[in-house]
Amino acid sequence: FNDFKNFAGEIGYNFDNKHSVRVSYLNVALSERHLSSNEASAVDGENVEGLWRGVDIYYDYPFWKSFYVSPSIGYHDTKYSHTQLDEFVANTTATAGFALSYLGDEILGIDELYWRFSVTVNHLFSPIEDTLLGESVVRGGSLDYYPQIFIGYSFE
Repeated sequence: FNDFKNFAGEIGYNFDNKHSVRVSYLNVALSERHLSSNEASAVDGENVEGLWRGVDIYYDYPFWKSFYVSPSIGYHDTKYSHTQLDEFVANTTATAGFALSYLGDEILGIDELYWRFSVTVNHLFSPIEDTLLGESVVRGGSLDYYPQIFIGYSFE
C-alpha cells in the first residue's frame, strides 16, 4: 500500500521454552493513495502524505501451534504533510498494546529462514487530534492497528 519506499525490520532472541523477545523498527513512507484508502482511512481528502517511525518491543507467548500473542510497548513518531501547501501536523507518543502473530519456517526448504505475519493493536498515550491540512482532514484517535510481514534468518 505504501509503494515499498521504506521498510521495517526486527531483531530478537528465542528462549528454550518457545517464548521470544523482539524489537521491531518501523520507518514507513505513507503515500497519499494509502492514507486516503479504505484500509488506512487516516486522511479524509487529498494531497497529504506522511512518514511514520516507531520502535516496538514484544514478548511473544505461543498459544497454539505456531500462533503467538505478544504484549508490547513502543514509541511512535508520525508526521503528515500537505503536498502543495506548507502545512503539516506531527505527533510523538508512547504506546502499549499487543500483537497476534503466526510464525512460519523453512522458506525455500532452508531451516534457518523464517517468516512472521503479525497484526499489532496499540493504544497511543498522546493521540493525534483531528487536524485540517488544506481541505483534507488528518483523522486522530487513540488506537492504531497495523499488519506486518517479516522474513528473517535465525542464528542458532
